[in-house]
Amino acid sequence: MKNNILITAGLTGIGKEISKLLAGNGFNTYHTTSRIDQVDEQTFYWNMKDLNSSKDLITQLKNKNIHIDGLIHCAHIFSPAQPIFGINSKTFSESLLTNILPCFELSKGLAKLMARRNYGRIIFIGSMAAIKGSPGKLSYIVEKNALNGLAVAFNSELKEKNVLTKILHPGLTDTEQIRKRLKQEILDIIGEDNLLSPLDVANKVHYLLKNSEQQTIFHMGDEQSW
Repeated sequence: MKNNILITAGLTGIGKEISKLLAGNGFNTYHTTSRIDQVDEQTFYWNMKDLNSSKDLITQLKNKNIHIDGLIHCAHIFSPAQPIFGINSKTFSESLLTNILPCFELSKGLAKLMARRNYGRIIFIGSMAAIKGSPGKLSYIVEKNALNGLAVAFNSELKEKNVLTKILHPGLTDTEQIRKRLKQEILDIIGEDNLLSPLDVANKVHYLLKNSEQQTIFHMGDEQSW
């Protein structure tokens, strides 16, 4: 098992919890941020709205001689919740471009380097909303299912190079962002006790990172009401 792990959006929410857990278990964790003021030796600028940003990030890592052994993709730019009939094609396509193409470019670029070294792990953080649905979340659901497709495609082609790609679909997780976005009546339906903790998700990611099984898709929180 190799040690250099890049976590997109690794300074907040689930990404932060994953970073903390991995750092405590001997990994060297690096992060991405879209804020210039947060950039330091462990944190690199990555702007998902700029298609050149993924290549720039990989170049930065190369220049610092940092060989990334594992990518954990947590970053997502949320669209406002809207019913299907309220979403126009322009808004929908812009959201897809923002959330999928940068992930593809970054994953492809790092996977190429991993394949040369015959080792790599890529883990996408999906959502149970992609499995069970959620009203008003068309863009989010489609984007997380697109990540599912990326994971299956990458794993089918790269596993022979010992580059394994997996996607974890957690249920609703008790983060500050979720608390801000969900109304209390929705939390009441799900049940406060059924919310996953960020540490639950981090522990599952740690397990998937260490595990060499070739299964691609994993779920957490299936017992939550939706």
